[in-house]
Amino acid sequence: MTRRVLCFAIIGTVMIIAACAPPRVKYLRSDLNAVDMDHVAKELGPPHSSITLQDGGTVWSYQYTSFHGGGHGGASNCREYILIFDKDRILREWKRRKCNR
Repeated sequence: MTRRVLCFAIIGTVMIIAACAPPRVKYLRSDLNAVDMDHVAKELGPPHSSITLQDGGTVWSYQYTSFHGGGHGGASNCREYILIFDKDRILREWKRRKCNR
């Protein structure tokens, strides 16, 4: 019985964390290996930066900043999304990390 409760608790926690993911994360997870650069640009807008790779692929970077709290005690949180497209312009990989500032 205890094992079953623990299993449900773990599954519930994972579901809550997944539900709290930003819409862009849900989009990138669901459409990896399925969408091209044009589709991503329509969904997320133009990238902050773009680099063409030697193999013909492309790397796009997006930065999103959110603000928490109010007044003088508020803090900002910046996340950078790195998207890697292959030479056929298909999204093959993406990473999310804190911005380098």
